[in-house]
Amino acid sequence: MNSNMKRLNFNDDGFYPEKPCSPPKHIHNKQDEEFETISGVMMVDLNGTIVQLPVGQKHNIPAGLPHTFWNGGSEPLEVMFTLRPGVPDEGFFEVLHALSAEHDGLDKVNPIQMVLLFADSDAVLTDVPPLLWKAAVNLVPPLARAMGFRTRYPEYVSKSGLPTPVGVPAAAADAGATTA
Repeated sequence: MNSNMKRLNFNDDGFYPEKPCSPPKHIHNKQDEEFETISGVMMVDLNGTIVQLPVGQKHNIPAGLPHTFWNGGSEPLEVMFTLRPGVPDEGFFEVLHALSAEHDGLDKVNPIQMVLLFADSDAVLTDVPPLLWKAAVNLVPPLARAMGFRTRYPEYVSKSGLPTPVGVPAAAADAGATTA
């Protein structure tokens, strides 16, 4: 079974004001997601159950379980994410992280961009009523693309196109990548 891993730092405002670095609550339809806290304290809301993940702890979230996470401490949060089965690339994580940094928090990203990103990744935003989400998945992506939004931006993706290994800075991983 293939997987995608991505190590990211989270220091921005979250989608939920009281939860720094949080993405919208969502489910992955076909993928399990694993979190491992590298530094800081990660808090995870698993369908209403709050779990604290200090440094070194991992937690697996099965496909279909509503969840979000946030920085639960005063230190920057660094997390290793793994999706199984993997997707063609880790672009979802990179774009989500970059949009948060660019807009000073996910709460400031255009909602049309957010719907496009999550819908393209076969994820469901669970704060949106199911019938409205179904309509949004069908109607918003063409509108979003017409407005110039995308799900992948070359400036946000690692040059190697591969996940950055733990302990290796992105620049070093990119320097070691070969190009065709």
